[in-house]
Amino acid sequence: MESLRKRLQIAEPEAFVQIYDQLGDRLFRYVRSQIGNQQDAMDITQEIFLRLVKSHESLAQAENLTAYIFQVARTETIRWRKKRKINTSSLDTLEQEDSQSQSPATEDVNRLEDIDWIKLMLARLDPVDREIVQLKIFSELTFSEVAEIMKLHPSNVATRYRRSLAAIAQRVARDSDLQERSP
Repeated sequence: MESLRKRLQIAEPEAFVQIYDQLGDRLFRYVRSQIGNQQDAMDITQEIFLRLVKSHESLAQAENLTAYIFQVARTETIRWRKKRKINTSSLDTLEQEDSQSQSPATEDVNRLEDIDWIKLMLARLDPVDREIVQLKIFSELTFSEVAEIMKLHPSNVATRYRRSLAAIAQRVARDSDLQERSP
């Protein structure tokens, strides 16, 4: 990673291709989980890489390159929301692109129901806890990386993550109990 950091610092194009190959999908999933719209998430992800190229000198000073790049992604996402005066989480609205299929197959309907259910469970979390879960699951980051991005202590991140998953599990158990009892 050290040689990659140096190559990024001197703005070597192949280094940016390498970092895109390593992190592009994870960054996109994180941004999409925050924004909720595929096209906007693609635009923001592109803006993240443009910002990285423009500030390539600072990449060499990052202790954890992955966490640094996700911090840039978080900043760009917040900037995008402010620019559009969007204060709500993407989880509060359903994506139009997922619901626009003309005659969805049963598998597609089940997938959309699962997505809606996941969005609902995440939307019930505190915004900070929700972002921790999104960074950990959708972006596949470590607790240390999430802590660096969120500017929290790693043990705090781990505790909040586990509590969030426990809260979701309790809701699942409660919902399944209610479904079993209903005629």
